Amino acid sequence: MLAQLRKCPQTVNTPVVFVTARAQTREIEHFKSLGATGVIVKPFDPMTLAESVRCHLRSAELTALPTASDLDQRPGSLSRNESSRHFGRDASSLAAG
Repeated sequence: MLAQLRKCPQTVNTPVVFVTARAQTREIEHFKSLGATGVIVKPFDPMTLAESVRCHLRSAELTALPTASDLDQRPGSLSRNESSRHFGRDASSLAAG
């Protein structure tokens, strides 16, 4: 099922957190190799479950953030060199004022 999510463009980046009783390292590594965002092992403290899920989702968000080179590759975007030529100075200085 996870493989199908990862093949679909609309769900390829959907975070998936497994909750399992299988606590052995190789099994957890297997889930992650399938593309799981995280693994929560049972038994878990119900009071910390929400925070654990939140941490896994936050981690997934951070790894999904585009890099500067990703932004340069978007159609219609100016590369850093083009931005410098267009604005007449280093584009990074625009944010500084």
